[in-house]
Amino acid sequence: MRPTLYSPDLAPCDFCLFPKIKSVLKGTHFVSVEDVKAKTAEIFNSLTEHDLWNCSEHWQHRMQLCVKSEGNYFEGDRS
Repeated sequence: MRPTLYSPDLAPCDFCLFPKIKSVLKGTHFVSVEDVKAKTAEIFNSLTEHDLWNCSEHWQHRMQLCVKSEGNYFEGDRS
């Protein structure tokens, strides 16, 4: 059995979802944790099919970079 290749560079949340949330929340002062949760849920619910398609395309590109770098860390979209 072959070992499974794992790379944190391939976690879609890290390169698709979290940056989108961060860009919307950046600089916003929230009164409560519930307000943060509500705004985050709003962002999740606003994701479109196009957003998910772009994430999938980006993931495939990053997967190729990961294979090219033999599973070693790479920064951003560069290997």
